[in-house]
Amino acid sequence: METYSSFNLNFEDPPDSLEINYANNNLTVNEGTKIRIMCVSRGGNPLPEFEWTLNGKTKLAPMSTQSIVYSVESTIDIVLKREHHGEMIQCQASNKVGQLKKFVNLKVSCKIKIKIICCFFYLIKN
Repeated sequence: METYSSFNLNFEDPPDSLEINYANNNLTVNEGTKIRIMCVSRGGNPLPEFEWTLNGKTKLAPMSTQSIVYSVESTIDIVLKREHHGEMIQCQASNKVGQLKKFVNLKVSCKIKIKIICCFFYLIKN
């Protein structure tokens, strides 16, 4: 009588590559503009999960995350404020084997409001 044993091989790999797509990269964007940033991770087993941060501290909620044949993409939308100028948005794709990070630097143009008040003083002699 022959005996057969079966087993499963599960290979685990870190994400292979990470790409961040931002239409306004290297451009200055006006304050109040809504921008969309997409992060695409290819490969990895298990497929990676995403984490978005602003300046490495504040976590941002993704608008959507979806898997498409050996890749995962995550998208965020953000309305730019003057305090975002010079800040960094980072996308991190990670699974239990490894992680990859990419970032974009934000350049925000602000409208400066100047209020000029003119006062005239008249000297009245008695």
